[in-house]
Amino acid sequence: MTTEARQPKKRALRGRAAQTTPEAVARRERDTQCVQLRRAGLGWDAIAKQLGYSSAARAYEQFMSFMKDYPREDAVAARDLEADRYDQLQRAIWAKCLKGDTWSIDRALKLMDQRARLLGLNLPPQVDPGAHSAVDAWLRHIVGGASSE
Repeated sequence: MTTEARQPKKRALRGRAAQTTPEAVARRERDTQCVQLRRAGLGWDAIAKQLGYSSAARAYEQFMSFMKDYPREDAVAARDLEADRYDQLQRAIWAKCLKGDTWSIDRALKLMDQRARLLGLNLPPQVDPGAHSAVDAWLRHIVGGASSE
């Protein structure tokens, strides 16, 4: 029989206390860096290697978990991320565009087109099938006028 004192069991932290442990804070900071690196255009392998995730899949999982904490859908988050990238790229070349550098102007136009596609700015306007145009009114007048003669 040993005379060692029994160690009390560690209780699992729940709720807010679990989120403020040093380990939880460090994980949250690493996940924040993951989002920043992804925003900068790094791939999952590079992010995993740089931040010490076990794999690219784990980096992706942590990224998605982090993004789920925000009250937006994944598609919206991804679209916003891409739009931010386009904005950063355009800012990087804008001064050259204003100086007349044709290559930079071409790149800026392509970025603007991609942003418009991403955000749905190039979509045709929605037509209300119940709405009547001036042409419809003119046709009704012509057809109506011909039948009354």
